[in-house]
Amino acid sequence: MTRTITITSGKGGAGKTSTSVNLALHLATLGYRTCLFDADLGLANVNVLLGLYPEYNLEDVILYHHNIEDIIIRDYKGIDIIPGSSGVERIANLEADQVEHLIESFSALEGYDFLLFDTSAGVSKNVISFCLASSEVIVVIAPEVTSLTDAYALLKILCLNGFKGSVRIVVNQCKSTAMARQAYTKFKETVKKYLSIDVVPLGIIVQDSKVEEAVKDQQAFVLLYPESNAAKCIKSIAKRLREERPEDLESHRMLSFWTTYHELITSPLKLTATKKEKKEIIDDASSQACQEGPPQEIRAPGNKGVPDAPKDVLQHENREHIFKQIVPFNNLPALPHVVLKLIESCNGDESTIQDISQIVNKDASLSANVMSMASSTPNGPDNRVTDVNEAVSLLGKDAVKTIAIRASEHFDFDQDTARSVLDLKLFWRHSLMCANLAELIAKKTSYPAPDEAYLSGLLHDIGKLVLCLSFPEEYAEILRSYMDKPDLLLEGEMHLGATHYQVGAWMINRWNPQSFLADAVLYHHEPVHSILDAFPLVKVVFVANSLDSETAEKTGTKFKTAEEVFGFARSEAEELISLAKEEVNRAAKSLDIDIDPPGPPERSLSEKDTEKRKDVARAVRDISLLQSTFKNLLETYREESILKVLKQGIQLLFNIQSVLFFLCDREKDLLVGRGLAGNKKNDLINDLAIPLQKAKSLLTRSLRQETVLDSLSDSTRADTPIMDKQLIRFLGRDGMLCLPMVVHKAHIGVIVLGTDEHHISYLRNQGKLLAAFANQAALALAANRLRQSETAGPKDVIKKIKEILNNSVDGSQSRPNLS
Repeated sequence: MTRTITITSGKGGAGKTSTSVNLALHLATLGYRTCLFDADLGLANVNVLLGLYPEYNLEDVILYHHNIEDIIIRDYKGIDIIPGSSGVERIANLEADQVEHLIESFSALEGYDFLLFDTSAGVSKNVISFCLASSEVIVVIAPEVTSLTDAYALLKILCLNGFKGSVRIVVNQCKSTAMARQAYTKFKETVKKYLSIDVVPLGIIVQDSKVEEAVKDQQAFVLLYPESNAAKCIKSIAKRLREERPEDLESHRMLSFWTTYHELITSPLKLTATKKEKKEIIDDASSQACQEGPPQEIRAPGNKGVPDAPKDVLQHENREHIFKQIVPFNNLPALPHVVLKLIESCNGDESTIQDISQIVNKDASLSANVMSMASSTPNGPDNRVTDVNEAVSLLGKDAVKTIAIRASEHFDFDQDTARSVLDLKLFWRHSLMCANLAELIAKKTSYPAPDEAYLSGLLHDIGKLVLCLSFPEEYAEILRSYMDKPDLLLEGEMHLGATHYQVGAWMINRWNPQSFLADAVLYHHEPVHSILDAFPLVKVVFVANSLDSETAEKTGTKFKTAEEVFGFARSEAEELISLAKEEVNRAAKSLDIDIDPPGPPERSLSEKDTEKRKDVARAVRDISLLQSTFKNLLETYREESILKVLKQGIQLLFNIQSVLFFLCDREKDLLVGRGLAGNKKNDLINDLAIPLQKAKSLLTRSLRQETVLDSLSDSTRADTPIMDKQLIRFLGRDGMLCLPMVVHKAHIGVIVLGTDEHHISYLRNQGKLLAAFANQAALALAANRLRQSETAGPKDVIKKIKEILNNSVDGSQSRPNLS
């Protein structure tokens, strides 16, 4: 007996045909005889989706007496396909002998386990007839208002025509399971309130780029990308479809199904409904159906939990939810010993970039901070930094010093946070051991890039620090729970939503390294048998971590792992460990770090460590962060160079990547955009100009009021002009913050920072620092304009700057012309 299932939707674009095709193909792979009937009038979507162009369709059977066998596309990837096309519409107008011939032809279709009908979207007579004749109905909806309201209208029409069964719902094109839950819940509540029809969740299909790629290739994504999230969702839906048969399900013989369908299509059906019942779903769906949050299950009647997506898809979504909450990671905490040494080196006139790189290379946190900052700095066509030495060279002394100062912000550890539980000295030692072991193994195995292996080993556990900063209380509890059981730490991290190796790999991928560095971090906790066929860098870091792993030490597997992966004898592995320890001890001595004996955080913090913290605090206190950023501003002789320094300073001080500059042109009474060379997007800024008398623009208001303004406050959000909206869209953020650059009432211009809702409160709390930054920026640009004046010599420039700085601001003085 055949299960006849009609798959439909209230509105086009919900993904009905894609669902039908991929579901049919997967049922076939499970061993079920499956036939897909393309009942989408005139459009033949199944054919287009799969790149099939049949010679005949159902119309040829009706009008030209072809047999059904003539039109069936047999065994396409395991399924049979019947191209219905416009022939379906003609069934309602057949003569008696034609009907008899057609029904007899359809009787030849006996023997299928599943017959799936992919109908047109909407509430046509054909769609309603297929639904009423079928043993099961699946409605595909998307989490957006029109899809929900049109699906409701479809169910309303079914009720008006006596439909008494249950309808299964598939929520497609979901950005998250939370969005699917909101859409389904609201839909079910409205249906339950107004209609005598039972709605049951069948599953969801998440948004997946592989779906679009498969469509372009005219193939089914469940076959082309079987491990994609969308394919896993289809497989989950198929599993529930075959396991959860409706209790009152009646399988059909083809003769009875098509007889029923013909009776329905030739009978008068009610195809209209009032719009009164739609109002509630229209009012609430737009606000509720598209909200996002932590993943939750869709619930069926009776509070029975229905798994709305495969477990690994939900885990992926959980990770994405965790990644969205991760704090900026260019100020990860570092040991005060290393920070102090780095600041001293950056301040030293005789220190070279190589000297600074050597210090950074000995600390995982500082290396990550430097790589993160350098990767966001324009540095050529591929915007790629390959190692720490290149990153330090690109940033320069002052930027690296600022990074060191920011890393020192975390020295006053709260005793309840993860940073107090995670022993930074033990973390430093293990990271450096793994780095040196990885470099030694790379050289021993003739891996061509030992420096890359060193960096991979150094950063392999960097995700722990990111989790410490992003989830201090939660991660502290995990660390406390598993402090004596490091082998169970991963289990605790999984409960949080993401492991340290997943977070570390995600962070490194954002640097666009174009190497297997992120993979080396991602796979360093895989089972050894999975590593054997990995590429060399992954193997190198895996074995390096194992040779210095506390868990491997306890289980006695570290030497066995080295032998299994690389064929190292125990004596060879012991020699590698000895050499690595010598390097770590040498580095610890040069940085004045006591690393023996290791112990819990409260015992491993020596008097020397405490004194080092104080030394760093004094060093940081002696160094003005603004002076570090603007040390050479007044000595920079080109406006573009000044703007580049300002942008880098903003990135370092406020973690803002989207920055625009508008400078005053007094002759034309305009604010004129200034883009930075080498960035095609910023080239567009050079063509922008805003009249200074433009009353509504946030930029001109900020300049006139000489105060910091942002577009996300209640006072400015309601009346944002289109010009400002365009700038916000250009910045790619939720809003913008405007910093007026003013020197003794002389208006120099405006710095525009792109910011988001979650970041604006932080920027507002930095009001004094922002104002100081803007003042320094204004002074540097004003001095440069005076310097460029043909009539002003060096002494004149100095004199005018002193006048600007020394004059009191009393409003009665005339405004200097610095345009």
